[in-house]
Amino acid sequence: IPASTNLIIVPDALLEHWAEQIRRHIKIEVFADSIDGHGCEGVVYIDGVGDISTARFPLNHNSSKPMLSQFELANYLIVLVPFSRIEEQNYMRKRRRNEDVILGTDLSTASRSPLLRLRWFRIIVDEGHELGEHEAATDVTNFINDLASERRWVMSGTPTTGDEDSPDFTAKGLDQLQRLLLFLRHPKYGMSCDGQDPSVKHKRELKKELAKSAWNDDVKIPFLNKIESGREKLYKILHEVMVMHKKEDINLPKPIFKQGEVTIFIPPSVQSTIVDTVHSAGNDTAAYLEAMANLGVSGRRLVSEELRREIELKCKGSARFDLLLSEYLGTDSFQSLVDEKQAQYIVEAVKRERSELNARGGSIPDDSNAPITAATSSNNVACDRRPIKVVVYSQSHSNLLSVAEYIYRSFQAENIAELTEGKIADMAYELGRFRNSYKEGKKCRICGGWNDYNGKKLIGCRRLLMEVCDAEGRTFLIEPERVNRAVGQVEFNKSNNGAVGTPVD
Repeated sequence: IPASTNLIIVPDALLEHWAEQIRRHIKIEVFADSIDGHGCEGVVYIDGVGDISTARFPLNHNSSKPMLSQFELANYLIVLVPFSRIEEQNYMRKRRRNEDVILGTDLSTASRSPLLRLRWFRIIVDEGHELGEHEAATDVTNFINDLASERRWVMSGTPTTGDEDSPDFTAKGLDQLQRLLLFLRHPKYGMSCDGQDPSVKHKRELKKELAKSAWNDDVKIPFLNKIESGREKLYKILHEVMVMHKKEDINLPKPIFKQGEVTIFIPPSVQSTIVDTVHSAGNDTAAYLEAMANLGVSGRRLVSEELRREIELKCKGSARFDLLLSEYLGTDSFQSLVDEKQAQYIVEAVKRERSELNARGGSIPDDSNAPITAATSSNNVACDRRPIKVVVYSQSHSNLLSVAEYIYRSFQAENIAELTEGKIADMAYELGRFRNSYKEGKKCRICGGWNDYNGKKLIGCRRLLMEVCDAEGRTFLIEPERVNRAVGQVEFNKSNNGAVGTPVD
C-alpha cells in the first residue's frame, strides 16, 4: 500500500531521545488535521507508547502493546519503531511462514507484518551501520532490507566498524559499505528490487551477488591494490550517497570541565592505631594483621599470602607505616569518607550555582525556551538560564549508591540522575525522567528491585534482603522468599549431593 509516512527505526535506548527531538524541532500542530490547531493527534506515532500528543515523558514504553494495522500506520506522518519491535515482527513472520507451509495458505501475503504491507515514503535507520556490520546478514537486517520504500536513509557516526589496527580493517570496511548500499538500493552496487514473493527470491539473491561482484571489481580490489581508479570510484559513490556533519556544523555548546578536589583527613583513631602498631609490633606479623582487621581491611585480604609477604619484606618502620596506611585507604570505611566528601562538594557547587542563577532572574524550566549556552552570546555564563541539576556517574555501582545517598538528602529526587555501567536502556530511562523533572521510581543497583517514588526522600531500596553465608564462607544477599529453610551442617552432609540446600548461618 503506498503511503506518505516516514518510518524511523531506532535502537531501544534512543527511542525517547528521538521522541524528544521530534517534539522539540517539529511543530506538530502544523501537520495536524484539526482546523483550529488545538488537536495534534495523528501526526507522530511511537510504537509501544501511542500518539506523541498524548504521551507522557519520560516514555513508559510497553513492548507488548499490539502494533497498529497498516491502514492505521499509513495515517501518520512519522512512525517511530524500536529495533525490539523489528525483532518481534521478524519472529512472527517466520512463525507464520511455517504455518503457511503447513496450511497451504498464500505465502506472499499471509506472513507479512503491517510494516511490510506498506510502501513507506522514507525509511530512516538510526545506528544503521549494523545493517552492514555482519557478512551473514542477521534476521533483523533481512527484515529491514525487505521493507519497501521510496527513499532510504542510514544514520551513523561509524559507518565502518572494527579494529583499526587489524590488517584486514580496510577490506572489511569496504565490505560493510557495500552492504549498506544494498539497503540504500544503489542501482549498481545494491539490491534494487522490493517484494516478498518467493518466486522472485532467486532473482533477488542473484542481484545481490552481481552487485557484490561489481563492487569488488570496480572499487574494493583496485582500492586495496592502491590503484587510483579504485579511490576515485569510491569517492564518487560516497559523494553521491553521503552527507556528513561535524560537531562544529551544528553549533553544540562547548562542554565545561571543572576538576574538583577535596581534602580528606584520616580520622585520629586510625592514625593512632597505625602509629602504635608500628612502634610496638616489631616483626610480629600477627600484630600487623590484627591492626589491619581493626582498620577494616577485608577478611579475604587478611588471609592472603601476598599480604603476609609484604609485611615480612617491609621490615623498616616507615615502610610498614606506609603499608598500613595504604591498606586502610582501600577499605570501605575510608571509601565512605571519600563518597561523603564528594557529595558535599557536589551539593555545595550546585547550591552556589543555583544562587548565582537566581541572581540572574531564576531558571527557565522549559529547556526548549531556555537560552543555549554557546549559541546566544559571547558571555555564555550570563545568559544561561537552564535549571541546574546533578548527574552522578560511576563505574562502581556501590560508590554510586553511596555518593547519591548523600545527595538525595539535599535535593529532590527528580533533580538527580544515577548512571553506572549496565543496560543502556536503564540509563536512557534515567536520563529521560531526569530531563523532564519527573521521578516515577528508582531501580536498585544491587537487587534490581523497583521502588515507587511517593514524593518522599528516595534514598535507598525498600526491598528487604537476607544476608546468608554458605559452607565455603561466601556471603550472599537474597530475597527472603527464596529461602525454604536453613539446614545444619550434619543434615546438609547427609542430603543427596546437597539437594536439601546450602547450609547457612
